[in-house]
Amino acid sequence: MSLSIIPKTLASALLTLGIIAGFDIGLTESGRQLVASTISPQSEAPAKPAVLVLAANRADQLSVITTVEPRGYDVLLASNSKSGMQALGKAGKEQLRIVVLDSSIPNSNAVLRHVRTAYPNARIIMVDHNHSAVYLARQLLNAIA
Repeated sequence: MSLSIIPKTLASALLTLGIIAGFDIGLTESGRQLVASTISPQSEAPAKPAVLVLAANRADQLSVITTVEPRGYDVLLASNSKSGMQALGKAGKEQLRIVVLDSSIPNSNAVLRHVRTAYPNARIIMVDHNHSAVYLARQLLNAIA
């Protein structure tokens, strides 16, 4: 065997392995995503719209989560006015669409005033201790529509 054949054989083997690896990458979902992102990089997906729930009642929080999350909304939970104000600070002006506010929480009026001034396009749903889960779900569905 001559020495000039070894580099050609090695190059052919490497080329064959490269082609096989390329087909393997193209056949898997993660490989297709990698190739697509390399060819045409996309910007980040837009953030989901958000719903802030300021309610100490866990049933209200669960009702909001089960109503809006399947419809593509993120849910921000707060059980007191301080954590509600912090959640408002984290929410983007364009993302916050709905605020569910329990009027029986201390200082809820301050949160309400802040929402009205800082997020004028957000829908506000006020609840008290006498509402039902059905009432809350209806209000949320009306706000989404």
